[in-house]
Amino acid sequence: FIESIRSNTALIRRRIRSEYLVMENHVVGKVSKTDVTIAYISNIANMEIVNRIRENITGIDIDNISTPAFIEEFLVENKKSIFPQIMYTERPDRVSANLSDGRVAIIVDNIPFVYLLPCQLPMLMQSPDDYANHFLIGSFLRLIRYGSMIVTLFLPAFYIAATTYQNQMLPVQLALSIQQAKQNVPFSSATEVLGLLIAFEILIEAGLRLPKSVGTTMSILGGLIIGQSAVEGNLISPAVAVIVALAGIAGFIMPNQDLSSGIRLTRFLLAILAAIGGFFGLTAGLIILIIHLCSLDSYGISYMSPFVDVDRSNHKDTLVRFPIKYFRKRSQKIAPDNRIKQN
Repeated sequence: FIESIRSNTALIRRRIRSEYLVMENHVVGKVSKTDVTIAYISNIANMEIVNRIRENITGIDIDNISTPAFIEEFLVENKKSIFPQIMYTERPDRVSANLSDGRVAIIVDNIPFVYLLPCQLPMLMQSPDDYANHFLIGSFLRLIRYGSMIVTLFLPAFYIAATTYQNQMLPVQLALSIQQAKQNVPFSSATEVLGLLIAFEILIEAGLRLPKSVGTTMSILGGLIIGQSAVEGNLISPAVAVIVALAGIAGFIMPNQDLSSGIRLTRFLLAILAAIGGFFGLTAGLIILIIHLCSLDSYGISYMSPFVDVDRSNHKDTLVRFPIKYFRKRSQKIAPDNRIKQN
């Protein structure tokens, strides 16, 4: 996709030549007069969802649509959550696939990507490469993403809780090795981990702000030099450097940048709870996180769907990807009147 809305709608029409493809044009912004197009397939999409999205867009009363966030905040219904509830993509093939599943696309002029609604967590964990490879390879890569999400969320908090409160949970040799490495370090495990996580975020932001030719090099050299110097100066232990590095690298595997940002902030909160209450604090944080995710919904559809669905036909494209021939039905809530995808 590019910044021209007409070129973007043409890219979608080139892939979907159905007479039921609808492109509704709206103008948003009293000063900017920005063109916004709602795209859906009328004989597949749930018209109740389409009507709610249309009401949200026509109800926007603002002068200028200068950044994507101006549209996103009006389309998202649960504004207090840090987890993304709207999906964006730069690929016309992915938009076409989601339109054929019954979802709604929002194309905004001067924005080089397209929004998709309703949005669920499994959508944000999927990548177009999953469908370009063999289904076993795609399933393996998807499992790695989910495993990496668990690692980046819980590994720093688990280390803090295990080394600070529950040393008996660790194997004897591992516990002795960690204690020996921490003998000359003046800080607690919680201070080490939280400080290094903050330093990791600073390096990421510095790399983004610097020119591309310099940013990548500075981030790598900064991480190596600062980390090595901190370990040799007995400011942090080597185990903490490894833990934070693993958690940071695992966080970059997320296909969606907004989801990655939400997970990084949640990682901080879980680490703080683990520093306060050990595994009790970590368990409380996990319960709160699950309750929060299960309480979210996107235009009447659970954010954790299809994990919470009883319809087994919706589970064939979640943790693993089944072969294409098994994708025979659409989600009942997204496409209630036209569920058959293939016979």
